[in-house]
Amino acid sequence: MKKLFAVLLMAFLTFQAGSLYSQTLQEASDAYAKAKELISTDLPGAISGLVNVAGMCDKIGAEANDLKKIVTGAIPDLQYSLANNFLKEKKYDEAIAAFEKTSELAALYNDTEKPGKVQAQLPRIYYAKGLEQFKAENVDGALASIEKATSLDPEYTKAFYTKGLIYKKKDDAANMQVALDKAIELATKEGDTTTSAKAKDAMATSLLASANKSLTAKKYPDAIKSATSSLNYSTTKSSTYLILTLSYNATSKFDLAIDAAKKGLELETKPEKQVDFYFQLGKSYEGKKDTANACASFKKVTTGPNKPAAEYEIKTVLKCN
Repeated sequence: MKKLFAVLLMAFLTFQAGSLYSQTLQEASDAYAKAKELISTDLPGAISGLVNVAGMCDKIGAEANDLKKIVTGAIPDLQYSLANNFLKEKKYDEAIAAFEKTSELAALYNDTEKPGKVQAQLPRIYYAKGLEQFKAENVDGALASIEKATSLDPEYTKAFYTKGLIYKKKDDAANMQVALDKAIELATKEGDTTTSAKAKDAMATSLLASANKSLTAKKYPDAIKSATSSLNYSTTKSSTYLILTLSYNATSKFDLAIDAAKKGLELETKPEKQVDFYFQLGKSYEGKKDTANACASFKKVTTGPNKPAAEYEIKTVLKCN
């Protein structure tokens, strides 16, 4: 009797366990259906629900493998879609967090495709965020975002170019040059002539500003150094050669001044600006005791603020014919 009772008890417990097991699988299926309904209206809620279903499947075991495969295959896809939605709305912080979560879920559920996609997206998001911050005059925030972009993608040409502009805004000439040189290097490698030209122009313009500042302060060697450096980035700006001409004349390097003035005249097409070069040429030749060429140069100064000085040189100092 005791033996029979034990057998019946075991059968009852086995039946109850099977009934509970089936009920749990059904609950997982029901939870899956509810999560699916949320996809079009509450994507975060749908993802959370599917993650819960995946956990339920783990507890159920082998009988839930088919459902688990469907659920775990969908979770990284939906999370990636959520991240893209944030990106479209330009909610960059939310997008970054959502893409990082995508990588976590992809690793958890053995999705080998999503991490690569996320890795490609993140530098672009940090770059877009940095541009927005830069436009809003949040210079330090912009720099932090762009630095993150270039750390994630060390060959991100436009990010290095923007980094250079940010450093320019911060008056950090050394780091500006490092960033813009990198942008030029990468752009040249990629055949991106637009970004390369913009980066070169930004460097040349910045160096010319420094040269002009030094010239105004009568720091002629510094002016020469900055203007000469600018020629590594652009040889088409006549103002570069005018600064060099003025600085060389001021330091009695007349042959160099003449050479710079002639190169400037080849580039300068406006007569009202050409006269500045002719006046300086006159001073250079005067310094070399070449009266004939000095007179010829001063006579070409027919307009502008240097005209009275040129006439004085012609009539009084050189007594030109």
